[in-house]
Amino acid sequence: MKALFIKDILMLFKQKKTLLMMLILGVLYTMMDMGTFGIMFLGMMLMIFATSTISYDEFDNGNAFLFSQPFTRRQYTIEKYLLAMGGGAIGSVLGFVLTMIGGFIRRSGDFTIEELVAVMFAGMLFFCFISSFMLPMMLKEGAEKGRNSAYILFGVIFIGGVLGVKFIPESAKNSLISILESTSPAVWIIGVVALVLIIAIVSCHISIRFMEKREF
Repeated sequence: MKALFIKDILMLFKQKKTLLMMLILGVLYTMMDMGTFGIMFLGMMLMIFATSTISYDEFDNGNAFLFSQPFTRRQYTIEKYLLAMGGGAIGSVLGFVLTMIGGFIRRSGDFTIEELVAVMFAGMLFFCFISSFMLPMMLKEGAEKGRNSAYILFGVIFIGGVLGVKFIPESAKNSLISILESTSPAVWIIGVVALVLIIAIVSCHISIRFMEKREF
């Protein structure tokens, strides 16, 4: 698996112009007075950048050669998950650091360190969650088709959520709000982290099965 990480990292560094543009935009967003947008932007961009290695693997029927090498499809799948989630985490941390520096330069105290740390960790969980939906589709259908399918799924989930909130009875909303207010924040944090990890593990197992059935 170490060789797979080295391959993908070297492949990403070959796209240094794209990576440099992302970093420049991220620096501009974090230095400008745009709140915590820079943290989420860099995390999202680096996560998507990491998943782009699947496209490079598929280019010019490259998978046929790639999977003739001494590693398993299970290892390949796990490496893609770690790479995507690691990219989101590194982007979130980098965005946090740059946002802190930008606030210091502007002498602006719009957000406390605690709030920025909370956004950073929330971003890590969010990108882990997003990766868990994108990667199975990309690994099953190919990078481009899988990415389009993931966007459609996100749209359906978003529309379903909006309609659900609109049609939920007011009494149910009030009950949910009272439960949220009465529950300790630590309990919710542990619950959300556990839920995201479970989703990621289940998603990874599904992706492994997809990869083991694919023919190149």
